[in-house]
Amino acid sequence: MKQMISFIIAFLLLTPSVSLAETPFTDVETDFWADDEIRFLHEREVIGGYETGEFKPNKPVTRAQAAIIIVHALELDVENRPAPSFRDIRDGFHAYEYVAAVADEGIIHGRNGNFLPNAPLTRGQMAAIIDRAFHLEEATTQTSFTDVKRNNTFYSSIQNLAHHRISTGYEVDITFRPNQPTTRAQFSVFLSRVLEDDFKPNVPAIPELAFFEELILEAESEVEMAMYEKWEDAFYHDQPLSFEEVKPTFENYYTDEMIDSVWKPFYKEELMSWGPALAQTFHFQMMEDLTLHVVGQNYVVITGIEPVNEMNSGEMYFEYSLVRTDSNWLIDDISGNY
Repeated sequence: MKQMISFIIAFLLLTPSVSLAETPFTDVETDFWADDEIRFLHEREVIGGYETGEFKPNKPVTRAQAAIIIVHALELDVENRPAPSFRDIRDGFHAYEYVAAVADEGIIHGRNGNFLPNAPLTRGQMAAIIDRAFHLEEATTQTSFTDVKRNNTFYSSIQNLAHHRISTGYEVDITFRPNQPTTRAQFSVFLSRVLEDDFKPNVPAIPELAFFEELILEAESEVEMAMYEKWEDAFYHDQPLSFEEVKPTFENYYTDEMIDSVWKPFYKEELMSWGPALAQTFHFQMMEDLTLHVVGQNYVVITGIEPVNEMNSGEMYFEYSLVRTDSNWLIDDISGNY
């Protein structure tokens, strides 16, 4: 009997009073940003609405609701599960079997012995739940959300969601906002992207670290040779050469802003001395512990350490910033401890 009661209550929470042939929910218009995802999950009986016919897309999804939805998405068996050991979950609670199932699967954890079923599911918790539920492949790149540091509890899961284009964060300020509640619409979108790749944002893929490594090494090699060649001509012929003669080489690898603000002044300053500082200008070939940080779909940062060598007496930290211009990646900035 208790299972039948739980099923009825869960059904009422998840199933609207309108048929699938009609617009599923009275408060989700066809031009709503998550309409397709909500409809997708509703038609597969993963999510539902309220008895009023509403979906309430902007309302936070609770932890209990998340448990129910995940069980439906994974088609988990809720029978014969060990009793959950949460102090605030008792036999007879409408989502008891669902909580027991996700707890048994290790998908949703509690806090200090409590499940907190009615608490809003935060975006950080959402990332962890989806990561665990679908066993996402570990991210091979790092997405640099400004509000998610490495010591964040959900750092790895957030990285995995970003890597698999399940969540892109907020582009306006490059944040993920892990402590904010996950709305029912957001949860629907994230879950749909896991279940169906067609829902993932159609954005250009970020190349792997090896691509940027090859690009930067080529840039430094080509520019170094071009500059030495021009300086050598000036040295032997005692005739200064304009930057315009070497500029095309830079344009293959660097943004206009960096060319004008960094390389043009450097070229002129070092021209008459035949470039003794050039040997200490290109650090990338010496760098170790390289890490790719994805700041946005068109902006990445490569970080690394140049170890102690004959040119420096201590470790030196550097950042190479690159931007995507059309289909090309160009170096936009080099900063660090020179």
